Amino acid sequence: FDNYVSHELEPVLLHQAGELLRRGGEWVVIEDIPFPGGQIDLLIGAPQDTGVLLVQAKGNLPPQGSRLTERLTDRIREGIRQIERFADLDEAQQRKVVETALGRHVAVLSVHHAILARSCFGAPE
Repeated sequence: FDNYVSHELEPVLLHQAGELLRRGGEWVVIEDIPFPGGQIDLLIGAPQDTGVLLVQAKGNLPPQGSRLTERLTDRIREGIRQIERFADLDEAQQRKVVETALGRHVAVLSVHHAILARSCFGAPE
């Protein structure tokens, strides 16, 4: 499974989400944006808007039983840590990452975060 399937789950999820967004309007959709200490899986914005949605994707199989549920929870926690690493960057670093990805200046940057997965998820915390 690890050798033939698991490494394809996240790229396929990102591609499918990007295609849906591109068909639904004039969204700017950019994949795989590196930043100091991590990577943004998907940046979504509008061509002239100051807000961006930074998405951490976690490709997974829908959980069947406690072991897969725990694995999904671990992956979501990993996504939250990635979001926290970006949030820990100072505003100038965040701006540089986003503006470089968009290829334009953003006057007043408004950043929002999300986690993308194929199934519901949650944990006590």
